Amino acid sequence: MGRITLKQAYEIAKYHATSEWNIARDLSERDIIPMIIDEARKLGVEVVKNDMAAADYAAFREHAKLLKETYERRKAQEEKDRLEEMRRKAAEARKAAAAALG
Repeated sequence: MGRITLKQAYEIAKYHATSEWNIARDLSERDIIPMIIDEARKLGVEVVKNDMAAADYAAFREHAKLLKETYERRKAQEEKDRLEEMRRKAAEARKAAAAALG
């Protein structure tokens, strides 16, 4: 299905080490790398020791950039939706309170 190098697994671990979930569990990059390798293998992604050809690595970086942008857009939309829901509920609460008073 695909292939990543140990260096790429390290880059992924470096990114994930900054997530609140991993920080809360006191997981370092070194702890996360085996988890990433295990998950990659479960998904059918081969993990190799040697570096990839420059063209393959460039394609990997481009794909990773696209995935990160997609993830950030999705998270921003989720946050926007959450805030909109809070505003809607607050407006409904104000309207109900005004109706109860008057």
